[in-house]
Amino acid sequence: MDPLDVMMSKEHVIPYYQPIFSADKQLVVGYEVLGRLHTEEGDKSLDWFFQDKNIPDEYRLELDDHIQKLALDEYMQTDQSAILFFNYDASLLIRDNGETFIKRLESYQSKGLNLGHIVLELKEEDVADYFYENKHFFYYIQSFGFRLALDDVGHNGSNLDLIAMLKPNIIKVDVAFMEDEEFPHLYSDVHQSLSMLSRKIGATLLFEGISTFNQLNYSWRMVVVTIKDLTCVRHIDFLLSQIVVERKCKRSFSILSCMSEKRWSLNLR
Repeated sequence: MDPLDVMMSKEHVIPYYQPIFSADKQLVVGYEVLGRLHTEEGDKSLDWFFQDKNIPDEYRLELDDHIQKLALDEYMQTDQSAILFFNYDASLLIRDNGETFIKRLESYQSKGLNLGHIVLELKEEDVADYFYENKHFFYYIQSFGFRLALDDVGHNGSNLDLIAMLKPNIIKVDVAFMEDEEFPHLYSDVHQSLSMLSRKIGATLLFEGISTFNQLNYSWRMVVVTIKDLTCVRHIDFLLSQIVVERKCKRSFSILSCMSEKRWSLNLR
């Protein structure tokens, strides 16, 4: 589909929510907001739209803001106990000094939005490209009270110095690219370093892309505290989606607990 077609169908663009499960609490603790286009053939992912930097910035900013508004409208109808993640392109954030995102949040803050439960998620690679020339800007946006997450950390090595200076609240590691039986020692060393650094700066380590038992086992051994589930839900229906996700994850952890040593218990820190 052409980007212009997407913009012309903006009223059919809707948010989906990807549950995030806490290995410590064994509960759904948050949701990542993802854009989908509702069509006659079904709801289609718009990841390609936001990742294609050849698409005009104005298009991506407008659609991002549209999805955020719909998600926040729905979120405000809940008790706001869950954390809500919003993906953002670092280049777009810097382009308008974060005004679009910040103004959107502030418009809901006056209605009772808890900014402490909102997460701005940026890719580590993008932040690395802009951080050293714009470090004061990144420190500035952290002063508003929402949380900051770095995504895709450790995929191509890791910028430990950058992470130590930025001190994000959440560090996200993707293990989806690893084959079922293939966990190179290189990645294990990087992830162990990230685990140690996250504890030192007080950040939460979140593993995503987990679809197999081996990936779950690997993540648990890294002392992960949160795991992003692969099942997206159309609405923030806590009663339904939490029960479904929690039952599935708890079964996996029960199996893993039986096979693991005591030091891999559920009392993760």
